[in-house]
Amino acid sequence: MSDAVSADVLLRVGRELRGMSQLDVAVLYGIGERTYRRYEAQGSPIKYVDLTGIVADVFHLQLDDLYQIAKEHQ
Repeated sequence: MSDAVSADVLLRVGRELRGMSQLDVAVLYGIGERTYRRYEAQGSPIKYVDLTGIVADVFHLQLDDLYQIAKEHQ
């Protein structure tokens, strides 16, 4: 089993952990819902700065902590 966790999985796990909808995350981060949906569906690559911004500013988590949680859910 790989230790890698993709960005789309991190986003989904973080969002579900916080009980948020995709629209909630998009609005709080200031992006379109469609853009966020694509990030979770691997339809669009996400910049590292946006990934870390969503994790910190919207989910109120450290990326390392979310990574560990996401690994346990795989």
